Amino acid sequence: MKIRAVALSLVAAAACSKSKPSEPSSGSAAATKPADPERPPEPKVEDAPPIPGPTVLFRCHAKDPVAAMTKRKPATPWQLPFVFAGCPNVPSEIYGAAELGMDHEAALKAAPKAKFEDHAAYIYLGKAPFRYQFTFRFDDQTKKLDKFGFRIDAEAFEELKAGWGEPVVYTRLSDRYNAWFNPEKHLKVTVLADTWNRTSPKTKEYEDVPGYQLYIQPYMPLAELVGKEGLLAKPIIGKTVEELATAFPDWIDIKSKDQNTADMNRVGLDKPTQDKARALGAAEDTAMLQLPETETNVYHSLVQPDWEGGKVASWTLLLPFGKDKALEQELLATVAAALGNPISANKDGGRWEYTFAGPNGTLVEMGMSTLDEDWNLRVSPKK
Repeated sequence: MKIRAVALSLVAAAACSKSKPSEPSSGSAAATKPADPERPPEPKVEDAPPIPGPTVLFRCHAKDPVAAMTKRKPATPWQLPFVFAGCPNVPSEIYGAAELGMDHEAALKAAPKAKFEDHAAYIYLGKAPFRYQFTFRFDDQTKKLDKFGFRIDAEAFEELKAGWGEPVVYTRLSDRYNAWFNPEKHLKVTVLADTWNRTSPKTKEYEDVPGYQLYIQPYMPLAELVGKEGLLAKPIIGKTVEELATAFPDWIDIKSKDQNTADMNRVGLDKPTQDKARALGAAEDTAMLQLPETETNVYHSLVQPDWEGGKVASWTLLLPFGKDKALEQELLATVAAALGNPISANKDGGRWEYTFAGPNGTLVEMGMSTLDEDWNLRVSPKK
């Protein structure tokens, strides 16, 4: 497969100043040049601020972490049949013994009430017009169970916070996400505001109520991704597409030139935008890694390799934080806790960028994305 290399380069400009040579003085080869009163003083080099250690932001915030979710008899047709408690978990009262990562057959055996339809399976509680739907979603590529999902209303959202604690809130584009984490089980719960159209218990007519879409899914804690056993420690630099596919069969996403062109046409990109995308190699043969989300990624964590001569020359991963400064610092602190103090730092456009010594003879650079709403983590070989 022919992969077009997409190289990212940084151009540094240096300013040179010329000074008039000093006149020689008697008894010495040259006299010391007197200070020029009109010459501005050299600017003071600003030191990078220290990187704080990680906080408890990405931990389980449940008031009682060891509590268990329990059944209850709903007081209203739309009240959930269980109570949120302990660290985020899959409600077995609904999903039985089904676990994320199962295939269709195993999931349906573990949850006998589920009915498989197309790319998902469903459990229905109650009867029309008050039928509650709980969803099993399977990944199109791996065919493995990758999400549980159901709707909640405003009252259930408050119950969720009472059981699981306050969420981490982050934005991606125009969407606002509420997230809870169970790092030990690698479970992430995201809740996104979404109007719920349902039957009114009083009038039996359909009505729109403030609601949320809730998903329970696997995630990869950033601390593990950049840790000693994580992706950062894997030998990716210098690998071919075939070698990446062998090493990461569940994560590799290979697309041909025709597929990428069709994708651009399908989403309706205008010609100038398509031309820019082609210049960056988006309309050529590509290969990327789609990892589970980290704490703040949406849909997946996308590892984008840069290619030279058919091999990975470097790779990048975006770590979103939106406009939240606390999240921005927590992501940086998590990386620094794994890699140690940066070996260099420089300020670019008012933002600090850091370079760390990575594993396997690599450099790990943490800089801002174009929108200043993501850390751009870039891994490249030492020069």
